[in-house]
Amino acid sequence: IAPDASVQGAFFYAAEGATWQRYQLAPPESASLIGGIKAVSRIPTSMEVWFVGKDGSIQDYYWYQDIGWKNFVLAPAGSAALKGGIAAVSRIPTSMEIWWIAPDASVQGAYFYGGQGASWNRYELAPPGSAALAKGITAVSRISTSMEVWFIGDDGSIQDYYWYQNSNWKNFTLAPGASATLTGTIAAVSRIPTSMEIWWI
Repeated sequence: IAPDASVQGAFFYAAEGATWQRYQLAPPESASLIGGIKAVSRIPTSMEVWFVGKDGSIQDYYWYQDIGWKNFVLAPAGSAALKGGIAAVSRIPTSMEIWWIAPDASVQGAYFYGGQGASWNRYELAPPGSAALAKGITAVSRISTSMEVWFIGDDGSIQDYYWYQNSNWKNFTLAPGASATLTGTIAAVSRIPTSMEIWWI
């Protein structure tokens, strides 16, 4: 996110003597200056970027090879906290999922199944009052049949929501209240299918 509230990008394609190239993805006044941004690539010929809009919307910019960038509003104005974070995963090539912090401190989710032209569906992952209104949310998919989302609770706890195929979302408190700063962030990785690790401030 640039100071003029545009979204800037850079790309590198490996070749002898290759250098980084820059471009503007979204024009000035598009993004919240303190909001989240996230990206995934579900297949080699596509990329998708989401960010919190200046009006609290969730903006979706997507790219397909030989087509270029296009965009739409995934969630309308007022859907996201202006300083809230976004988490996203693509657990299988035909799916993407994202989550964000809403102004009422709920955690909202949206999922996409199918190919080019498929539609998005939305749901609520955690109820109002659950989350800190900042960027502290992250997610991983360690295996194709599972996803895990962590966020900082409104009491400074670390909340863990997990999903397994053919089951509903479940949750527990990973770290108690006052474990995390309310304005902090979370990082997570799954280096092998049987392991996940997260870190927070």
